[in-house]
Amino acid sequence: MIRLRKEVDKHIPPGLVKDYAWDILLELFVNGEEGGIVYVKQLMLVSGTTATSAMRLIDRLEDEALIERLPDPLDHRRVIVSLSERGRTAMVTLLRKVLEQPNESDAPAQPKPYVPRGR
Repeated sequence: MIRLRKEVDKHIPPGLVKDYAWDILLELFVNGEEGGIVYVKQLMLVSGTTATSAMRLIDRLEDEALIERLPDPLDHRRVIVSLSERGRTAMVTLLRKVLEQPNESDAPAQPKPYVPRGR
């Protein structure tokens, strides 16, 4: 899914189609499944947006009970972020839907790659 998100920039002008919250949720899902630890600072970088906007998104995701924040027991200046059980269930459900393989007859024709216009 992360590779597919990056594929968008090959077909649509970079930065035009972004869903910062989805990028955060994908990062948390992948790291959680691999047993990794994600810090707030990582999510700010992954989001590709400003620190203020990223923090707003993180706050909103926490308000919706999709993520949890805990202080790092080894360094109380850092905050660990993970998917909540509700968030993980939502991601598994969504990813199963997104990754379902369509019948070949249902598959659209391959789009041509995005080529920037010369200026």
